Amino acid sequence: MLFRHYEKKTVPDGYAGPFLSADRNAIEAYAEENHCSLEIAEYNCLMTETADFLTEKDRAMFHGVAFLYGQDAYILTAPSGTGKSTQFRNLRYLYGDRFRIINGDKPLLGPGPDGRIIVYPSPWKGKEQWGSMEHGPLKGIILLEQGRENRLQVMEGREAAVRILEQFLYTAPTRQSVHTVCRLADTMLQKTDVYHLINKGDYESSSMLYDKISETEK
Repeated sequence: MLFRHYEKKTVPDGYAGPFLSADRNAIEAYAEENHCSLEIAEYNCLMTETADFLTEKDRAMFHGVAFLYGQDAYILTAPSGTGKSTQFRNLRYLYGDRFRIINGDKPLLGPGPDGRIIVYPSPWKGKEQWGSMEHGPLKGIILLEQGRENRLQVMEGREAAVRILEQFLYTAPTRQSVHTVCRLADTMLQKTDVYHLINKGDYESSSMLYDKISETEK
């Protein structure tokens, strides 16, 4: 997939893949509304275009910090400002290279050959610009919530489904896009461990999360 640059509109010789371009008027309106440069506006408008394009191809963009533990992928997800980056930073500080980043903000999800979901990187890596070219099958989702104590528990059923659906990034442009997101969410609920981590953002909560992840890998 290739993104068209707002100014240069250059294309590598021989490229014949999908080609996305954000609307010029939408870019300029975004830049004016958010008081940012045209380059940043294009970057964010293309994110929306890409997210919707992916849902037409049985894939989707998700909000969260995606990382690998061993060969399996996990996603820390929650509304912005809830402490996703803090948790991953704590895990790296405490356990080093046992945790490897995939994407720091908006990983991509797609169906795998064994029925599990595969987590891929994307160019949208968050303010920390955490990213790599690694990918892996999704083993667990950690739904974060700030609290005055640390508590980790399994989340199932309707509550888990609602929390997960809220973190897909798309504008629902077609029925196909909605079906794609619902299928991916259903697969996540059936084949992925879903945890609810109420936490203070401290090392104790990160150690609690590590114990659960390492336990499931045994």
